Amino acid sequence: MPVDGIGVGDEALDLLTYGEAATRLRVSMSTIRRLIASRDLEKVNVGRAVRTTPESVAAYKQKLKNEAAQKNPAA
Repeated sequence: MPVDGIGVGDEALDLLTYGEAATRLRVSMSTIRRLIASRDLEKVNVGRAVRTTPESVAAYKQKLKNEAAQKNPAA
């Protein structure tokens, strides 16, 4: 079902711009570009624009948490 009357469905609203992803990770947009280039974040092309998914950002955050837990195990 269209969200905005022009055929854009709910799934399109789930994509994040570089700025939105940077805000969620509290990093710069150049860091987001690097993470996308290294495939740590999923790249989604929408025409000429590049987006990522909230799931990709969440998975990266979890990866960082897991790595930190391995480096600093609870005593």
